[in-house]
Amino acid sequence: MTNNRETGAEIVQESFVKLFEVFRRSEKIDNPRAWMYRVVRNHCINQNQRNRLVPTEDHSVFDCSVYSDYADTQLLNERQKQLKKTIAGLTRQEQVLLFLYKKQFSYKEMAEMVQMNPNSIGKTLSRIIEKITKQIKKANHELFEIG
Repeated sequence: MTNNRETGAEIVQESFVKLFEVFRRSEKIDNPRAWMYRVVRNHCINQNQRNRLVPTEDHSVFDCSVYSDYADTQLLNERQKQLKKTIAGLTRQEQVLLFLYKKQFSYKEMAEMVQMNPNSIGKTLSRIIEKITKQIKKANHELFEIG
C-alpha cells in the first residue's frame, strides 16, 4: 500500500507496538488479526496522505495509471460480484464446507460439523471448487461473447 518496502516495514513495526500497548493495558481485542490489519491499513492511508505532494500544475489527466487502476478496480468488482453470485447458487452444505475450508478447518473437523464421512470431504470440496470454476468461466465467456 505504500509502494516503499522500508516505509511498509516501519508501519508494520509501529502497528505491532500499538498492539503490545493495547495488550499491556489489558484491553481485550476480539480478533487481533483483523484489528492488526485495520491498524496497518489505516496507518498506510495516513502515511500516504502525509507524503502526498501538492503539484503546482495538475498533470493527473495525463497519468494513465489512474485510469488503469480504475479499470483494474472495476474488473475486480465484477469478479467479486460473479463469485458471490456463484456461491449463492451453491447448496447450503456446499457453502458451509467452502466457508470451513477457507477458515482452514481440518477435514475431520469439517466432517463432524456437517455430519459427513471425513474421507469424502476432500472429494466434495474439489467438486465444489470445480463447479465454481466452471460457472465463472461460463459467465466470463458469456460476458465477452460477441453476438
